[in-house]
Amino acid sequence: VHCGSKYSDPEIIGEYVLYFDADYNLQMKNYKSDEKILKDITYQSVWPIKTGEKKYDSKYILVKAQGFWGVYDYVTGNQVISPMYTGFLPVVTGGAGDAKSVSTVGNNLIVAWNGNNYGVINYVTNRSVISFDYVNIMATGNYIWAVDANGEGFLFDQDGNRLLENKYTKVTLSFIQRIVEDNMIREKIEKNKNAEVFDLMGKKILIVDDNKLNLKVTK
Repeated sequence: VHCGSKYSDPEIIGEYVLYFDADYNLQMKNYKSDEKILKDITYQSVWPIKTGEKKYDSKYILVKAQGFWGVYDYVTGNQVISPMYTGFLPVVTGGAGDAKSVSTVGNNLIVAWNGNNYGVINYVTNRSVISFDYVNIMATGNYIWAVDANGEGFLFDQDGNRLLENKYTKVTLSFIQRIVEDNMIREKIEKNKNAEVFDLMGKKILIVDDNKLNLKVTK
């Protein structure tokens, strides 16, 4: 496949080769036909969508045009989301340490940045799942946590439903042993100087008072 006179960091994804061109924009070509994807539109760069370990979306791709990112169906060539976002998270780097793809945070869900804040969108339906009110968003298993400008944390399911009504200063994922019978993964939520432990359905199961070093199991 011809990638131009100067290219770097090539990678095979299915029947495509992903590479940086001379301007260090990421491009993707079908190595069988030697044709660049979305050849009938003008764009600067692409990002494949990573859906799992060594797995990529075989239909949709992130496309940068005129300085902003959108989503295209690269099989049909149809635009799904017009270029309107400044970027996406979380990026996955290649061997040279440069961003080469974006990972999903749920089924067809990616974190988008509008230039000011982050939110979560469904890149197939173009639906906003979590509003653009947060300065950081990450996935924790099948759940998503978000932090606003005040440093307060919120826990969501993949439908965008908030699981905990209160606002917390930190959300971390922990294994709680010898406290609950099933020893499943639980969410450890820190609020002020105390910590509270919830199951993933939002039920409080433990209160840890850091000042008095007391454990209180709730019913």
